[in-house]
Amino acid sequence: MCGNGFKNGNSRLAAIRTLIKRQTVKQLRCYTVVGVANTLIHITVFSLLVLVEVPAMFANPVAFLVAASLSFIANAKWTFDKPANMKRYILFIGIMGTIAAVSGKLADSFSWHPAVALIVFAGLSWVSGYLGSRFVVFS
Repeated sequence: MCGNGFKNGNSRLAAIRTLIKRQTVKQLRCYTVVGVANTLIHITVFSLLVLVEVPAMFANPVAFLVAASLSFIANAKWTFDKPANMKRYILFIGIMGTIAAVSGKLADSFSWHPAVALIVFAGLSWVSGYLGSRFVVFS
């Protein structure tokens, strides 16, 4: 009798693990699509602002806020299926802004080529942004 109960417990645990893996893969896929769209929006807004002669030091934060705000809404609804509210928004912007600042500081401190800085930021923001979103913002 104990053996059957243990076996059923294992199959339930295996089913839960499979469900979690599927959910994680789906979330990562959605988060990646939103991230690519976010990057394109950031580049577009930044380029348009610079085109009308807004200095980069103003254009980049504005472009970041526009893109990150849209990313927050998309991730809340599509990736994590959670309601978007002000507390979550502030947490999300705080996490993503911190990642941007840290990667910028690293780039400046080590005199990285802009392409290297962009690649490092993309990697840091994808991994850290996903983990922060999943376990802090949308938990």
